[in-house]
Amino acid sequence: MRWNAFSPSLIFAAVASLAAVPFLLAASPALGLPLAGKTFLAATVAVYLAGIAPTVGRGVRVATLAAVLGVPVVLLAATIAQAAIALTAVLAVCRSLFLYRAAVVRALAIEIGLGTAALAAGYVVAGASTWSLAAALWAYWLVQSTFFLIGSERRERAPEPSSDPFEAAAKNASELMDRI
Repeated sequence: MRWNAFSPSLIFAAVASLAAVPFLLAASPALGLPLAGKTFLAATVAVYLAGIAPTVGRGVRVATLAAVLGVPVVLLAATIAQAAIALTAVLAVCRSLFLYRAAVVRALAIEIGLGTAALAAGYVVAGASTWSLAAALWAYWLVQSTFFLIGSERRERAPEPSSDPFEAAAKNASELMDRI
């Protein structure tokens, strides 16, 4: 399933947060809750990037890069919060540099804004229980889903002089609905 639009990314947020509970319950006895949580976060970032990529091939390459970058984060971060901050940076770099390129200032503004808001949303609901970590993950991915509402940088096309204004309006409306 692809989640490179707003509505499908909301579904990803729900599925990822619901999947966190059984994973954390199964992996925590062997790994401990912090390591299991950091591992799940790194895996979700990689899966998210694979799903939002414009093509499957690019998604696999970027997800592999995110997974490779996620391993030292999982091993070196002392807490789940530190891992979340570092993995947010991995997500931002991979998304804006390799998947949806935009002007540097625009990309920085979007990624810093979304990253900060997503981490804040996760922090507000996070706690020590497995369910609160799942809720924090859900809040984080809900905020990240708004990336598709912002829209990527587009170059404006000159309207065709012979086109019907009603057809142009219908085309613009359908393009807007496709983005949602």
